[in-house]
Amino acid sequence: QNELVGFRTSGTSLTRLAMPVFVLGLLFSIICWFLAGDLSPMAKRNTRALLDQAFEQDPVSLLEPNAVQTKLPGQRAFITSKDGETLKGLHLYQLSAEERDADPELYVYARSVDLEVDYQDKLFMLSFEDAFIERLENQNDAPEIITASTAEPWPIPFPSSTKRTLKPSYRGTANLIDTINKENDPKIRNGLLTEFQKRNSLSLACLAFAFIGVPLGINARRRETTSGLVLSLLVAAAYFGSLLLAENFEDNPLLCSLMMWLPNILAVLLGIILIRRASHR
Repeated sequence: QNELVGFRTSGTSLTRLAMPVFVLGLLFSIICWFLAGDLSPMAKRNTRALLDQAFEQDPVSLLEPNAVQTKLPGQRAFITSKDGETLKGLHLYQLSAEERDADPELYVYARSVDLEVDYQDKLFMLSFEDAFIERLENQNDAPEIITASTAEPWPIPFPSSTKRTLKPSYRGTANLIDTINKENDPKIRNGLLTEFQKRNSLSLACLAFAFIGVPLGINARRRETTSGLVLSLLVAAAYFGSLLLAENFEDNPLLCSLMMWLPNILAVLLGIILIRRASHR
């Protein structure tokens, strides 16, 4: 407090004193933009490539027990335990399509499953024992239930890395912009736009927090309380909560973009108002 009074007496404004903080905020925003736009997507792609390589060498490793298997195309599976290539307590759902939100068309439960791998055709061959199969052809009809002590081998294709669509978060900024310009499907385009807006908005958080952090930091030091920590947590919670909420409105690009940038705009405006108030104290 004494130093601030001294600088004010000498004619130095609070804005000029805080300029190094704003410069650091801008510098870190540029670094974050580079990390989120290039390094992070590259790391995700390399991680995905390593997983695909490991899976090609040992496909059975994909079928881990006590976890929902979502990588099988058009299938969802849960395994209670695994002993080598024998699966115990298999729950298998066959979906109407390969999308995550596809409806289940068939349910299979098998007490034990002998697993064989067809490397040539890239298939898992599942031989069920004590199988229970429920098929629902139509939502309005009663389900068809089949039980069998043994069943013919059930083929399930390997996940294909060549057919996998690159997620928006896996794309670099240049590739993301190029894909947005070429994409004609509104749903896919909105998802790409949401990812692009989120990267830029999050990158500018450093600069926005610098504006609001200077006056709040001064007030907290004047009172010698823990209010600074509480205010920091509240600001961070409100900021990132707004960004998470905005992702739920990606079907409305205008509203989603507004909600993505609103936390930054409010933080800067509130920071300017608080700095002006603190300068006249």
